[in-house]
Amino acid sequence: QDRVSGQRRWPRFQPPELGNSRPQPYGLGSAATREYDEEEDCSRRYGRYQHQGSGQQRQCHFQPPELGPSRPQQERERFEPYGPGSAKREYNDEDGSRHYHHQGPGQQRWCRFQPPELGPSRPRQERFAPYDPGQAKRGYDDEDGTRGRDCLERRKRSRRNNDDGRKHGHEERGQSFSSRDGPVSRSGDRSQSRLRSSLRGRSRSRDRQSDWGRGREEGKSPWGGTNDRGHGRRSWSDSTRRAYPEGNTIVHRSTVPNRNEGRGHGWDRDQGQGHGRGRVGRDIGATSLQRRGPDFRTCQTVSELVNLAHCSLDSMSNRDIAAFWSLLPRLARNRGDRDPNLEEKLGCVIGTTCNRMHSFQCRDLAQASLGIAKTISQVSRGNQQYRADDPRHIMRGLFVKESQCSPIFDRIARSAVGMLNEFEARHLSNLIYSFGLVERNPDIGGETLFNVFGIAAVKILHTFNSQELSNMLWAFVKVDADNSRLFQETGGVISGMDLGSFKPQALSNILWSFAKSGKANPELFGVLGDHIVARRLNDFQPQALSNIAWAFDTAGVSHPVLFKKIGDHVAGLVRLNSFDSQALSNIAWSFATAGDSHPELFKKVGYHVAGLDSLDSFEPQHLSNIAWSFATVGESHPKLFNKIGNHIAGLMSLDSFDPQALSNTAWAFATTGASHPELFKKIGDHVAGLGSLNSFKPQNLSNIAWAFATAGASHPELFMKIGDHVAGLDSLDSFKPQEISNTVWAYATARVFDLGLFEKLVTVAVIKREYFDGQAVANFLWACATVGHTDERLFSALAPLIGSELDKFNEQELANIAWAYSMANVPQDLFNEGYVGALASNEKEFSGEQLSQLHQWQLWQQELVLGIELPGSLQAKCRNAFTSQGYSESTLQNDVVGELKAARLVIDEEVLLGSGYRIDASVKFSDGRIVAVEVDGPSHFIDRRPTGSTILKHRQVARLDRIEVVSVPFWEWNELKNSEMKQHYLRVKLFNGQNCKSSNSME
Repeated sequence: QDRVSGQRRWPRFQPPELGNSRPQPYGLGSAATREYDEEEDCSRRYGRYQHQGSGQQRQCHFQPPELGPSRPQQERERFEPYGPGSAKREYNDEDGSRHYHHQGPGQQRWCRFQPPELGPSRPRQERFAPYDPGQAKRGYDDEDGTRGRDCLERRKRSRRNNDDGRKHGHEERGQSFSSRDGPVSRSGDRSQSRLRSSLRGRSRSRDRQSDWGRGREEGKSPWGGTNDRGHGRRSWSDSTRRAYPEGNTIVHRSTVPNRNEGRGHGWDRDQGQGHGRGRVGRDIGATSLQRRGPDFRTCQTVSELVNLAHCSLDSMSNRDIAAFWSLLPRLARNRGDRDPNLEEKLGCVIGTTCNRMHSFQCRDLAQASLGIAKTISQVSRGNQQYRADDPRHIMRGLFVKESQCSPIFDRIARSAVGMLNEFEARHLSNLIYSFGLVERNPDIGGETLFNVFGIAAVKILHTFNSQELSNMLWAFVKVDADNSRLFQETGGVISGMDLGSFKPQALSNILWSFAKSGKANPELFGVLGDHIVARRLNDFQPQALSNIAWAFDTAGVSHPVLFKKIGDHVAGLVRLNSFDSQALSNIAWSFATAGDSHPELFKKVGYHVAGLDSLDSFEPQHLSNIAWSFATVGESHPKLFNKIGNHIAGLMSLDSFDPQALSNTAWAFATTGASHPELFKKIGDHVAGLGSLNSFKPQNLSNIAWAFATAGASHPELFMKIGDHVAGLDSLDSFKPQEISNTVWAYATARVFDLGLFEKLVTVAVIKREYFDGQAVANFLWACATVGHTDERLFSALAPLIGSELDKFNEQELANIAWAYSMANVPQDLFNEGYVGALASNEKEFSGEQLSQLHQWQLWQQELVLGIELPGSLQAKCRNAFTSQGYSESTLQNDVVGELKAARLVIDEEVLLGSGYRIDASVKFSDGRIVAVEVDGPSHFIDRRPTGSTILKHRQVARLDRIEVVSVPFWEWNELKNSEMKQHYLRVKLFNGQNCKSSNSME
């Protein structure tokens, strides 16, 4: 098969535009996300990285890939990795805990301090959540669920204040003081109250169980709504009225504004002006008047904990309830003995919590909210299945399946809003973090809860420690709450703090939150980056390192020194066994997208992954991101790609791979030249077998087509599936110019012609031509000419655009454009002295293939007789390159020539004509007529349509060399059974070519 100039062109690889499934680190990523954001485009030459100084802001990144035939400029888009995975958000006391002074009864609580004026810092732009910020021991007196020395001190202060009350005459008058925990008897005879409460304890517990059972039978929530028997909504006040006779005076503390007149003073101004909270302070709670609450320290399982709380419902204070919820998620995995009534008992505790929530103080409310959020987060994580008697199954049923999460947190929100100004930093951070865990941001009075949180947090921002700040910022990102002022002022506060007290996880979570929120602060990133560089990285967990690298890349802030430090640290480790699949994926992705190539790091990661026994622990995104990262930085690692390819090809199905993971994987293998036919077949079969491609974005479709074409992986069903999908779309407005040109280029390179697809893309290209850059224009024209689809609308519409921007086209683009117009034979004013000058200026840059294309363009100018000629030296180079192309004789060609000789015709083989073309054979007749015989094998056709280069050769030989051309298509020849039939076929062709059934297609 002879190789004709312009027939096949091998592209220089450059990754196409990258999309937005950006691998969100943990929780890519996006995610992940890596998704395809419609944000600003940034271009960067593949393989060339320019490092910016520390703290400088870098243009947005990109996600793999979009490649053009002539190594298009890489347009990088923000590419959010899949969201960082679940995190251990533990808040330890050693980490930023503060000492809290409990106010005794009668002491007035003063408003804390005015917010400082914080200097503004610049924000930034975008689909992962790092490890959950740390967990705090949110206490129960001694912060471990026990009553300790702190409780004893309060009792002492209470007795002293009680004596002070009698001195002022309060005790004698029987005056009581408001309690946050609930109703308080005003009789002054507390011993009688205890006795009555004790006698009614079991009765009230039975009532709760009965109500809970009825609510379950009727499908109603036991702590809200009514049932068919006329029972109203149970509240803390209802149960209290049964505990206290009507003769007693009850004081109820409300959180609703304007309901607590004289806050901190006596309950009834008519009975005297009190100046304290009395014996019953908010820290102890009303139920502490009855007896000491349960000691949860002895509980080792959920059943034990729930049983103890259920038996103590009447004696538990608000602090006890908060302690219960704080301990529940810690014991969730400990099943213990099976309790058939566990669901009913836990429901009673939930009901009591909800009914009394309005009376919780700040600390208790935050602690209970965090415990409930952790419980819900733990039991609802993933699709894990539990046994029917597993406490987690029961808790999932109560909180998730019965949709009780939203109502509970709505109650918490209503209780908290009225006293947010009283929250200390730690409690406010815990409260905010709890809502982030369950991703709840309800509307409160016309604005979102997190807007209210933000206002409250800004006032006391300078009192937050590092972990409280990181937990709060993480929660705002988790619920997608936009609060520019909070992030701006938090950045200023952090910049002025002692960074030595920040734990590695707090640093990584803060950076991640700023990057993910789109409020990147270059100054803050510079300060934190410099600080991390000065620290020992041995203290940083793998996930912290990967999240830090991801954050800098996502925020667009370049810090080469930091990346070198992280790269050197990882590359210098003895082994990477502590790095899970996502940490490896995120680090590789971050270095690739940031342009900080670190060969030692990639070699370390590559050999580690290739040496693993199995890749079963790797998610599809991890595999695709690792492969994409190596391809992007140009690191070839055959063992790694073979390992990944074998793993994917061996999977039962690719249903777990999303469109971007599929496209990135295929693109990476094609870009690195890693041959793996089984992998491409697996991906092709999967995509072709899908019912619909609606989940595929334009970039995914163009990248998959490009990858298969570049790798030479033939898969007609895949190209048919993509072509039918694109051609059937109502609109291609979502397709960018590079995606359009890459798609049509892929079909031409893969030798697949889809008339409906080409017509659709040509129509769109004509409309969007103003947005096409030089590479997109050149690739589109080359592709259409290659498949022989010469739509005059396209060539006429793009000519003025090309002429106005000649200085923006490189040598390959100029040669491709000239060849495409030569094949289409659409004369344009474009080709004038200006175009010739542009070609002459690149004379030393043209490759041999490009010089051959320009020779065919010069021949076209001779056809048109326009007098446009290349400079003499360039003309000579072009002809020499064209005529010196090698050729080979195929079996088909030898068979045809043999039959010509057998027919006793005068022939010459491999004849070089004056135009520079070489023909397979020429037949001379007695009348002086010469006919050129072209044996056209499969490479000369696309779906039995002659290629553009074949059409151009036949036309120019006929017009310039003035020789009739007869084509012998391979499929016609293969149908002939014997020599007699073949010779007859040739005589008909040579003597009556116009009647040959293939002649029309050749003209």
